[in-house]
Amino acid sequence: DHPAAASITQSLDYYKELLNEIQLRIKIDGPSQVGHSQVFGTFVSLETSRQLLRESGGFSKYLKNKSSPSQMAMMGGGGGGEEKDYCADFTKNLHAALDETFEFVSITFHDPAVKTIDLPREGWVETPLAYLVLRAKNAAVDRIPSVQIDMDFNDLTGQVVLPILSQVEPLDATNKEVTQRPCEELKLNFTMDQREWKDGKVVVEIQATAKGVIPNLDKLLSCQRDGFNFDMVDSNLAVSQFVSDGKLRQPVTDRNWQLTYTRKPGLKGDVQFTFPEPRPGVTIAASEYKHYQDADLITLAGADVSRGIRLASPLGNGLRNGVLICLLLAAVLGVIVFLRRKKTLSTQASDHLTLPSQLTPFTTVAYLRRLRASHGQAMSDSEKHSLTQQITDIEATCFRRDPTTAHDFPSLLQKWQGIARRAPHSVTQVP
Repeated sequence: DHPAAASITQSLDYYKELLNEIQLRIKIDGPSQVGHSQVFGTFVSLETSRQLLRESGGFSKYLKNKSSPSQMAMMGGGGGGEEKDYCADFTKNLHAALDETFEFVSITFHDPAVKTIDLPREGWVETPLAYLVLRAKNAAVDRIPSVQIDMDFNDLTGQVVLPILSQVEPLDATNKEVTQRPCEELKLNFTMDQREWKDGKVVVEIQATAKGVIPNLDKLLSCQRDGFNFDMVDSNLAVSQFVSDGKLRQPVTDRNWQLTYTRKPGLKGDVQFTFPEPRPGVTIAASEYKHYQDADLITLAGADVSRGIRLASPLGNGLRNGVLICLLLAAVLGVIVFLRRKKTLSTQASDHLTLPSQLTPFTTVAYLRRLRASHGQAMSDSEKHSLTQQITDIEATCFRRDPTTAHDFPSLLQKWQGIARRAPHSVTQVP
């Protein structure tokens, strides 16, 4: 009751009242069975009364990283006037409390323009601060220990720093394999690059985005393909954004994989290569499938996705090319033979139409008989009959002891030569 202690007592009562109106809360995202081989998410937030939130002016200063170049530029660089980096200090406190039993995968702070979320407790709200991605270091881990955040408040004497401690959060890391963590609105983009197939390689890139913790690839997709070995490169889970809309708080995450498939020596012939398929129980909100066609990236849909991409074996290509070359050579050879035969027949036709150098009854009859044999098919029935009658008349009048009729052999032969020229392609080879 000493008068000098009155102000101290008043300050202590004020601090007790503050501590009763604010709590640092750590909550596991999903079941508390987290295992010790896979990552899990954890929400970090402040729960306060509306009155304290209003009087403090909000907690956005705990979400601003002053160490970033942009922040330093806004502050005019370093120096004695530099503001306190609340975000960096809280990050150090998180590591100090958790590094012994947990592996930190990432820490993502909410945007400073955070919206509070109403709590069931009347007059209280939640201010999301950060989303942690952790992995228990061993099966003996059974809790998330208490974490401290140092918060500034003003009393009658000036500014005071109060340490706010979180509750101890129990968990179970006994099992290596546990149920999948919450993962909503999972979207997958597949890109197949078969341009190295001549070397027996196919590369499939998978890009995943979701709200929550994206699982390991073996829990998400069936990737093994008969006749292939494959190597995987995992970019690991990344939290691109921690957002809230005044009702829910969710981490926006992404994860990428690159699968390189290599053809086994025993795999022969062409291959129908399909994309990795979701495992039973995995829900995909949306997916997109693409593959390279030469240098162009082609989008696939529906039955084309299920059917996959046909990969022609190098050996099969060689055989097909060999067959095509043989067929082409055979076609060229056939054309050459045809042209040569046509030329031969044309030459024979020219020989048959050449008039004898000496015109006698014998050479004339021989020439007409040759025309009838070689060009008779191109003549009409009346012409063939007339030619036969012409030969008979010459033989009857000229091959007697006393020839009775004189013939104009040059005119006669020119006449039949002209008739024969009308269809030179009807030539019949005469022995």
